[in-house]
Amino acid sequence: MEFIKNGACPTYIKQNGKVQIIKALSLPAGIIENISLVVYDKDIDDNDIIVMCSDGIMESNTEYQNRELWVRDILESIETDNVQKIADIITKEAIDNGYGQIKDDMTIIVAKIIKR
Repeated sequence: MEFIKNGACPTYIKQNGKVQIIKALSLPAGIIENISLVVYDKDIDDNDIIVMCSDGIMESNTEYQNRELWVRDILESIETDNVQKIADIITKEAIDNGYGQIKDDMTIIVAKIIKR
């Protein structure tokens, strides 16, 4: 699978209980005129989980200096492969981080790869 990143929040790939973080260190699209996209080519296997979320999810956690790590830690601890449950757990944690107050949009996409 090819991932094209340009400053957006990281994408997470959970494979066999381990989580990879895919990210670009550039500014978001729309901030600068000439952009250089970062392309990652990753091998994706049956039952892998891919997670993408908005900055409202990422920035809800103020305990971690490197905010993307708390999502990784949650994904590593989750034992289910049910995509809705994974999305619900991460969203609930993000809302709990703000003591029940949602300060920004919180969007999360979780996909499970099923080869046929």
